[in-house]
Amino acid sequence: MDNERHDEPLPTTSASASRRRVALGMVGAALGTLGLGRAAGGALAHRPSAAPEDAADLDPAIQRMRAATADFINGETAAWKAMCSHRADATIFGGWGGHERGWEQLGPRYDWAAARFAGGEVAFEEISRVATPDLAYTVHFERMRVRLAGGDEIVPVNLRVSHLYRREEGEWKLTHRHADPLVTIQVPESVVEPEGSGSAAASATAIATP
Repeated sequence: MDNERHDEPLPTTSASASRRRVALGMVGAALGTLGLGRAAGGALAHRPSAAPEDAADLDPAIQRMRAATADFINGETAAWKAMCSHRADATIFGGWGGHERGWEQLGPRYDWAAARFAGGEVAFEEISRVATPDLAYTVHFERMRVRLAGGDEIVPVNLRVSHLYRREEGEWKLTHRHADPLVTIQVPESVVEPEGSGSAAASATAIATP
């Protein structure tokens, strides 16, 4: 007897066809749960889910945040601070480095950062947005034309930014901001930090040493 494999065709009875329809139905339900569907030809295609109705007020909050950003680069922080969470777990990874946690650190950091600007304008390019009833985030670019404190020229400042929002007492509040300069892809060595040049303590006091 030879070792060749002789695969027999799958049965095409009505029972097997019924089982196949049930299996495909289960797969379809699973893909629907993941926000996926079948495109023409059977390829997977992303099917964005609609934003929850109770997150519909996120867009006005983001618009207020953008207006507050325009105020911020003109030295005004009141609107920005009103949009921010004042809770102990709120954080920032700022565009000028360092990191802060809790409103006792965040408030002074925002005042310090706003004072580095001496006027300008900003445009936004949103890349992604995800919302649930109580948490949301945006990923966007902030493209500025600004005058920095102590300077005379209008210069470009482009940041890539992630904002995390949380609903607090019925209102969306910024609970984390991560901003850094928009640069091209860097060589691997660019992320290597010389020994002894950084520490948690140095990061926490970054606002005192601009």
